[in-house]
Amino acid sequence: AVGILAFMFEDMTVRWSQPFAWSLAYLVLVNSIVAIGLLSFMIRRGEASRVTALFFLVPPGAALVAWLVVDETLTPAGLLGMAIAAIGVMLVMRRAAAGVR
Repeated sequence: AVGILAFMFEDMTVRWSQPFAWSLAYLVLVNSIVAIGLLSFMIRRGEASRVTALFFLVPPGAALVAWLVVDETLTPAGLLGMAIAAIGVMLVMRRAAAGVR
């Protein structure tokens, strides 16, 4: 649905800049290649629940990169969301390490 709206109302041109290029490189290299490679490795080791929990840190990580690279504003609600995601991942990691299912 969003793609259809984008084609209807946007000109679909990319405005290249250094911050955009760095953000794109981060998304391609870290978010895609490293994360999926890590997921595959951990699945083979039987620790899929631990690594899939880390995917909940992708949005907070992206927000932090946007803050550092393109001077995006971090709102109190955004910081609260980051904290909630981090606490949730921490709880999953503890339970997975303890062997609780």
